[in-house]
Amino acid sequence: MNFKKILLCVIIVLIIVAGIGIFYDSFIATKEFKLGDTYFNMPSGFHQEGCETTDKYDLTNISDGKCVIGMYEYRNNNITNIMNHYVSEKNKDNYSVQIVNSTVNGIVIHKSVILNDISNVHYWFVYNDIGYEFYTWDANNDTDNIVANLVKTMKKSS
Repeated sequence: MNFKKILLCVIIVLIIVAGIGIFYDSFIATKEFKLGDTYFNMPSGFHQEGCETTDKYDLTNISDGKCVIGMYEYRNNNITNIMNHYVSEKNKDNYSVQIVNSTVNGIVIHKSVILNDISNVHYWFVYNDIGYEFYTWDANNDTDNIVANLVKTMKKSS
């Protein structure tokens, strides 16, 4: 075989290997993101959009271009007060709020839905003695599953 054929074969193999690596990283590899002191697996098709840190909470947003989910990690675990304040404020604005509880991996999640705007959904829960709130104004049929999978993949940074 002459040198040009060998070089062409090497280039083709390198392109194939690079393509497999890019495909794996983009579509198969699990990507993590951090909120405060906790890591989550990024839902498929989502990306992180900025972070904010205050003395009361850490905040980040994740999005797939159609649905944005805001995520708070509070500096305390008194999620009941935060949730009750939210419901009280919505009631003052003449919105009816329904709270539904569910459990994921032993974690009780309180989900609120504004009845005349079902795409406005909040989720509150406590994990490792820290309060969390996830919310979206773009809720769809997959939102509950996305939130459940986020909760399932939570792990404290070491």
